[in-house]
Formats: sequence, structure tokens, C-alpha cells
Amino acid sequence: MSTEKFHKLRALGAFMKGDDITMSSEQAMKHLMDSLLPDGNANEDNYTHHIWRQEFQAIQLKYVYDIPEGTEEELYEIIPPEAEKANIPDYLMVLIKSYVTNRKVIYKQGSLELRKECKKGCPQGSVLGPTPWNTVLDMFLRMGLPSEVEVIAYADDIAIVVRTNDRTTLKNSLQSCADLLQQWATSQKLTISKKKTKIMVNKPSRKSHNRDIRMDVGGTKIEIVKEIKYLGILLDTKLNFQNHVNQACNRAKKILIALRKKLFKTWNLPVAQSLHPIYRCAVVPIPAYASEISSPRLHLSKIKRKLYSVYGLASKIIIGGYSSCSHEAAGLPPLDLALWQVTCKKKLKKEPAANYLDQQIVPEPDNPGRMATTMGNVQQGKSHL
Repeated sequence: MSTEKFHKLRALGAFMKGDDITMSSEQAMKHLMDSLLPDGNANEDNYTHHIWRQEFQAIQLKYVYDIPEGTEEELYEIIPPEAEKANIPDYLMVLIKSYVTNRKVIYKQGSLELRKECKKGCPQGSVLGPTPWNTVLDMFLRMGLPSEVEVIAYADDIAIVVRTNDRTTLKNSLQSCADLLQQWATSQKLTISKKKTKIMVNKPSRKSHNRDIRMDVGGTKIEIVKEIKYLGILLDTKLNFQNHVNQACNRAKKILIALRKKLFKTWNLPVAQSLHPIYRCAVVPIPAYASEISSPRLHLSKIKRKLYSVYGLASKIIIGGYSSCSHEAAGLPPLDLALWQVTCKKKLKKEPAANYLDQQIVPEPDNPGRMATTMGNVQQGKSHL
């Protein structure tokens, strides 16, 4: 059972065979980026974008549940109408109801044993848990939000994007969304994490747009920040992803440094032969996460220098050479080109063609594993990705 939720109604339709309503976190981030960027025929300076990230916790007494779900009473009220709309079979409804019925929390300390009925939360690792949560979250997605507001929801992370060129409309829409969200959370016995809730102004047309912008959630003023993390991606006001790439490269360097220490102590032939697979499978995927989002900024000199530092460190570890040795001796492509390659492969899984270094890559009809490189309508050559 998929754990994703991406701005879709009919959440229980995930039970239906062939009903594709879920998307990955990278696709959710791509949709968020499309919402933040202006339309092709619009002036980028005429828009003010606000993104608001939410995380929820369901709290009962001193028990905190990391994965909040609807209560048993809520599900009995919510599931039947949702199932009727989504044409969910009756036997699946019986399964869901039995899943949330007669649950107890048992505490044992020596000879003492206490039992308490559990009406909130979901067992960790549950494959059925995300679906009841989607039914609860759908209630907020169906609320009457302003026309300039778009909501991107993935699991319990919600991004609210407000696009407008009028500051008064911006403030009213933002506060209206906050009030509706607080109303929904209260009705579902959920709480909003005030510390993790932030506002980010994306590319305002002038500095006055930030003046007297205020949003309250439950009487708490929400902080305005210059960067925010959503689904593992660090977004900044200019959307250049420089800080995101810096963090990813620092994590990759930690792995490489730990690997170098291990090789220094126990150098042998099997370890040396495995360095290339370790680099490809453990190091490259770190900056390659959501590369479809950050790839348009790979040409920036600051980002390329940061990626080149990781590439240089990995090359010297693989060849076991001095710092004066050439990076090309390791036989590795530069890291920015490797990220372009990963991005191209991801796009080819969803689209008939993808761009790679100003060239169009299309799979051959007879051999999908082999790619044909074209520029415009003229075929230039063939290559493997």
C-alpha cells in the first residue's frame, strides 16, 4: 500500500485496482515548483508567492503518535460516504473498520499491568494506515479555499501556495487558509506544530510586500523565513538550491571521509574493486535526490564548484593518489554530468523524450534500453545512459 498522498480526492480509491492516484515525493516537489514559478506569459516580478509547511501530531494524554490518523469514531463517520463516492467494496470497508476497532495500549511493569483503549494514532509500519489518514486530510482539501490558493499535500506535509500581486489579498487569503486549517485540525482532534510552521516569500516584486504580513495559528504568530525545507528539499527565496546542494554535498563528503578511513586501516583488493559501485550507489544518490527540481540550477558556478569538490575527493579515494593527481584518472564523469544523467533517466520513465546537455534523448522503439541522441529532428548519434 503506497504511503503517498498528493493533492488528490477519492483517497480510498487506492484500494481499486488500476486507480493511480498516488505520486512520489519528487513528483510532489515538482508540482510545488510549478506552482511557485510564474506562468510562461506572466512577468515573474508581478507575483508574490507564499509557501506554508505544516506537520501534524495527534496527542492523547502523554502519548505522542508520530503518524497521526483519524480516530475510530471519525472513521466510522467518514469512511461510509467516502466509500460510496469511490465505489469501495463492502468487504474492504469491513477490513478497515476491524482494523481500528478494539485497539488497546498495554503497559507492563513487573506484576503491574495497565490497559487503555486506543482511539488515536496508527501502528508504526502499517500498510493500511495512510489510507484512513487520507480520508481525514481530504476534508481540508475540500474546504472552500480562495481561488488564488493552491494546496499540495503529501502524507502529513502540507504546502499552501498563495499567488497574487496584491498585498491585502495576500494577507487575507493566507489568514483565511490558516483559520480553515486550524478549524479542520481541531475538529479532527489534531494539533498543528507551530515550531515547524513557517512562511517564505518567494521572489517578491518589491520589499514592501514583506511589510506587515502576519499570520496567526491558534494565537501564535508564524515566523517568516528565507528558506524552508519541504520533502527533503531546502527551498530558498530565489529558488537557486545553493544551500540544498551544499547540505547534500556535505553529507556525501562525510560518507567519503568515513570510507577513506576504513580503506586506510584495511586496504585490500576486494575493497578497492568495490569503490566504484560504492560511489555510484551510495554517494551519487545523495545529491541526485529530486534532481529534476534542482537540475536547472546546475549551471551556476557556486553549485558546480561544490559538486566538483565531492567529485575530486571521490576520485582521489578511488585511485588512492595524492592531491596533485588528476581527477580524470579515476575514470568517473564529473558529478554535475552524472546528475544530468540521473535526471534524464528519471524523465524518460515518465516522458517520451528528455533533454541532456542541450540534446534530446529518446529511447529506440526496438530497444528501450538504448537511447538515440537527437537535436531537433536530426538524429546525431546513439549512446547508452
